Amino acid sequence: MSNAQPADKLVMLSMTGRQLRDLFAPVLPHLPTGHRPEPALNHIAIEVRDNALFLMATDRYTLGVHRLHLERPAADFTITLSAVAVRNLLRMVAARHQVAFGLAPARLTVLHYCDPDAAATEYVLRSTGAIIMRWRTLLGPYLDRTPDATVALLDPRALARFHAATGTSDRPLHIRSHHDMTVVTCGDHFIGAIKPKRWTAHKHTSTDLNTWRTRLTQTDAFPDAA
Repeated sequence: MSNAQPADKLVMLSMTGRQLRDLFAPVLPHLPTGHRPEPALNHIAIEVRDNALFLMATDRYTLGVHRLHLERPAADFTITLSAVAVRNLLRMVAARHQVAFGLAPARLTVLHYCDPDAAATEYVLRSTGAIIMRWRTLLGPYLDRTPDATVALLDPRALARFHAATGTSDRPLHIRSHHDMTVVTCGDHFIGAIKPKRWTAHKHTSTDLNTWRTRLTQTDAFPDAA
């Protein structure tokens, strides 16, 4: 992925269709799901700040923020895009094709080069102006706090959403559990969170290993390896 010289309040990037998908992939799993997702949350926010792009999505239960460093400086601004429009755009662009990504305060413009000998197809996604969540205010207080949850009960469906943040490499997730929030990071490009879930409807939510203690002290069925 290469960066072109940006103008004021404009970010221009040259990339492949695969890289365009990879840009949005870490935050897509955190969008609202279901047949009728909450309209106020069904958006993706893109911030330009500190010479980086920050993409953010949330359904209030989990949150994902993906950071992409910019090689050239750009003025700070924020744009909010319809998640439906973003998904439609990603379906239209083939992974092997070249695209030009142009981000401005009012819109995202993507030029899709299907054929080197033909004119590019232009897609324009206009800002919705929606305000989703102040993610810095939410996550900032946890950065200097020592994790205080000795046992964290996490919804496995929520935890699975963070796999996309690891990309195609074998990068680990760093999980810090607090009684009121679990913070998840991956390298220096992703930060997210999981809100605690009440498990009152489930009977088997033991907070210790007592139910396994007897089994773990029994003799293994297989002899020790040589």
